[in-house]
Amino acid sequence: MKKLIILFVVILLSFCVFVGYFILPANIPHTDKITDFSRIEQEIISEEIHVEKIQEIKDALNQAKKSWTKVSIAGGRFSGGGHIMTKYGMMIDMSGFNKILDYIPESQLITVESWIRWREIQEHIQADNLAIWVMQSSSIFTVWGSMSSNIHGRDARLWTIVDSIESFRLLWADGKVINVSREENSELFSLVIWGYGLFGVITDVTIRLVPDENYKRYTIALTKENYARYLEKNIIDNDNIGLHFWRLSFAPWDKFLKEFFVTNYEKINEKDLNISVDKKIENEKNVLRNRFFFNLSREFNWARNLRWFLQKKFTDNINSTQYVSRNNAMNPPIEFISYYSEKDTDILQEYYIPVENFSEFIDDLWKILSENNVNLLSLTTRYVPKNTEIFLDYNPVDMVAVVLYFNVWLSDSEQENVKSYIQEIITSTDIHGWRYYLTYQNYANKELLMKNYWEFSDFLDLKKKYDPQELFSNKFYETYSK
Repeated sequence: MKKLIILFVVILLSFCVFVGYFILPANIPHTDKITDFSRIEQEIISEEIHVEKIQEIKDALNQAKKSWTKVSIAGGRFSGGGHIMTKYGMMIDMSGFNKILDYIPESQLITVESWIRWREIQEHIQADNLAIWVMQSSSIFTVWGSMSSNIHGRDARLWTIVDSIESFRLLWADGKVINVSREENSELFSLVIWGYGLFGVITDVTIRLVPDENYKRYTIALTKENYARYLEKNIIDNDNIGLHFWRLSFAPWDKFLKEFFVTNYEKINEKDLNISVDKKIENEKNVLRNRFFFNLSREFNWARNLRWFLQKKFTDNINSTQYVSRNNAMNPPIEFISYYSEKDTDILQEYYIPVENFSEFIDDLWKILSENNVNLLSLTTRYVPKNTEIFLDYNPVDMVAVVLYFNVWLSDSEQENVKSYIQEIITSTDIHGWRYYLTYQNYANKELLMKNYWEFSDFLDLKKKYDPQELFSNKFYETYSK
């Protein structure tokens, strides 16, 4: 009996250790280096200054100019290309700039300080049945980060973040604050959005809002070869589709990038359907459970197969229908993917492919990822309509955005391997017609960047026009400006 009790205790403790390892996030050790979401780019800075008032930013800039110190801007720290840091530079932490300054529900406009998170805006406007117009697929990001990265969302009727920006105020290197819009300082409007803080500090922003529509969420199975036709027939110019994205199988072996599911959010009238849609902004549910399965899939191929099965069975079940508000549809779970390890990390990559070349690009992607045994954790895509308002635009024609999330080792040798196959994907992107996203790791060499973004030389010239002393800088700029 005693031996059975001991055996039971050992099994129980082993189970607790196993579960704990895959559920509890690791403690992040202290380091003198500044890093961001992926921890690929790291740097030692001279100082970090937290600001909450415009005068404090001006004082920090004056201090930097006197000491000939470069300045970088940080907030949510979700980008991955060293955009928030420069070696031995001053980093201005703008996270205290998170207030709502003005709100006019009747005009569907809100003015906010630039480091407010989208979730805070959602919570403020939901009582007036209003929602965000263009936002990433999660509400944890800041307005500044979204503007500086020129994000797009899941709304197939709209384009990028620029569509929802009415105007903003910009603090220049000389301490002057100017108004920027399509009519006033219009060149800066096109440069600052997707400018990564290189032209000044966005202090506050006026954003357009839209009604908080109610949607019926449903999923259908499709083939990648039929997607372009499906998109043209069912999504483009269809005002009844509020949000739209699709997911490819990340399960290894025979299903890898072979199964394809499209998820639509179709506008509904509650009265016609005799249902009630809860408008309250939901908090993330089942974090520990979801983190357990996600962490397992970082380690084991069988776990990725299991996760894909659960994804199809519950989240993207083609036989189920859900009803959700726009605000909640733009607030999906994300906390469960939080992860820290000394040996590995998760990274994002994103590529923009003309609609007609989508299927061919996925074939190339399958070949590259398979040959390199890439630990792919997720692949989702969105439709991104044409927009040319931004100087460094990635969608001068209608595009499909392919978003990859995968786990990589941090060793120098493995990072060289990752750099090699990422450059191979970027080359394939260029062959098939367009561009990769500049917000993530600096794996591309300058030649590849200039080939994808031939207007980048003009971008650098304009940077020096508006900031001749190059006061504002970061690792991304320093990597590609020389």
